[in-house]
Amino acid sequence: TKLILTDYNMDEMDGLELIRNLRKNERYNHIPIIAMSSENGDDLKVKLFKNGATDFLLKPILEEELKTKVINIFLNIKHLNEVKKFNKIFDKNVISSSTDSSGIIKNVSQAFCKISGYEKKELIGKPHNIVRHPDMPSSVFEDLWQTVKQGNTWIGEVKNLRKDGSYYWVNAVITPSFDNSGNIIGFTSIREDISDKKRIYELSITDALTS
Repeated sequence: TKLILTDYNMDEMDGLELIRNLRKNERYNHIPIIAMSSENGDDLKVKLFKNGATDFLLKPILEEELKTKVINIFLNIKHLNEVKKFNKIFDKNVISSSTDSSGIIKNVSQAFCKISGYEKKELIGKPHNIVRHPDMPSSVFEDLWQTVKQGNTWIGEVKNLRKDGSYYWVNAVITPSFDNSGNIIGFTSIREDISDKKRIYELSITDALTS
């Protein structure tokens, strides 16, 4: 089943009850449902949408209107599927995290978990400094917080601590997130793993004889 078209007025049950039952069924809970009715009250529309209707058509139905609604629904589904596919690729390959305004982790990508050695459940709700390496000077983080709390983006190289005690280097881009009133409600960070680059640099400045 790709789409369900139902009338609100039916003999056995009304369209509202049908939609409720369909949305409880795992097989149908993601399928688009267009409800039809000769009634055009806002209360009815609100009830239909609240219970899972995707769209509404007023009877008598115009064929072109029905076609347009169906096309738009499937275009939106295709768009959502593309977004989901992109998000899956992003989650797997991009080291990212988001925090609230106090630096408490709200979400992390799969790539973040992989490089840090933590599981997502071990990170959510924890301060972001759970991965802070003691080698990093406090002045770096003071500059970071001062920059992002002023609403600006901070970019810099950071040495982080893995769960197993080893370390990794990232180039981090941290940006504030705002609500509709312009208030800072959190921070988002995207990172690039630069550990190999740092190792090459360390080798290049280390004398083989004296270490």
